[in-house]
Amino acid sequence: IRRQRQMCIRDSATTLRLQEEQKLMVNSVAAIGRMIDEKDNYTRQHSQRVADYSRLIAENLKSFHPTEKEVDQIYRSALLHDIGKIAIPDAILKKTSRLTDEEYAIMKTHPVWGKKILAGLSFLPQADYGASYHHERYDGKGYPEGIRTDDLPYIVRIISAADALDAMNSNRCYRKQCSRNYIISEFEKGSGTQFDPEAVSYTHLRAHETLRHL
Repeated sequence: IRRQRQMCIRDSATTLRLQEEQKLMVNSVAAIGRMIDEKDNYTRQHSQRVADYSRLIAENLKSFHPTEKEVDQIYRSALLHDIGKIAIPDAILKKTSRLTDEEYAIMKTHPVWGKKILAGLSFLPQADYGASYHHERYDGKGYPEGIRTDDLPYIVRIISAADALDAMNSNRCYRKQCSRNYIISEFEKGSGTQFDPEAVSYTHLRAHETLRHL
């Protein structure tokens, strides 16, 4: 009995240590994500809002019933979706005028860099999904891989809609915040092409209620 008790205590201590290590690593990577947002006043807190929107969408999709663990994975993946921008020069990230074709090509590499940074991290399962594929489209016309429809995991469809919602609802260095009616119309037009229709249905509802307060 004493030996079993000692083993239980040892196992509990190991579990607590692993949980603390995982928390530390998650917080460290998330801090890098915040650094990206802080590089540009126009995108400050963008990743946090995308993560919050993603959690709400995930919890309200009728055909997707995630566990609490899956919701947490979606939240963390959304929080880190723009981490690849750490490899993009500030001159491009902060440019107020239209990007040249060459600059736009460089900007489009940030999902590739995000995948390189996050892929294979066992303590962050599926964290690379958001960073790798948040610019993919439901119709397969996105980037960097042109993945479409059923090949896009729900986590990606959710983060894509959340990212677009916050992007349009925020001031950017190249444009002002879009109006509520414009945002709603863009989601209506993009349903089934750029966005998953079901993700749009909930995002559309959120846009009607409020776009600034969760």
